[in-house]
Amino acid sequence: PLLWLKAGAIGKRPELDSAELPNMLILPQNSFAVLLDEDCYGKFAEALLETKNIGTVYFVTNSEEAFREMSDGIGIEQTYQLYRDYIDNFVIGSRRNNL
Repeated sequence: PLLWLKAGAIGKRPELDSAELPNMLILPQNSFAVLLDEDCYGKFAEALLETKNIGTVYFVTNSEEAFREMSDGIGIEQTYQLYRDYIDNFVIGSRRNNL
């Protein structure tokens, strides 16, 4: 819920149906997107071009250089870098809470 809140808490809070994280999440109903796998950047950027209503994008990467390049390539002003450890800890914590 933290990413949804930071993006403005638009729409119903999204929830993942499976325990496995996807390579990317594009949520126009919530006005944000998340790229979890840098190797999927090309597909992610293409999908963003075809999607309206994305105001915030999160990139999961430990590289500041990669973050800058990906941010510059999508033309969306509000972008944030999330470190891999943050996502891993978040997922572990949320699974623990669901037990």
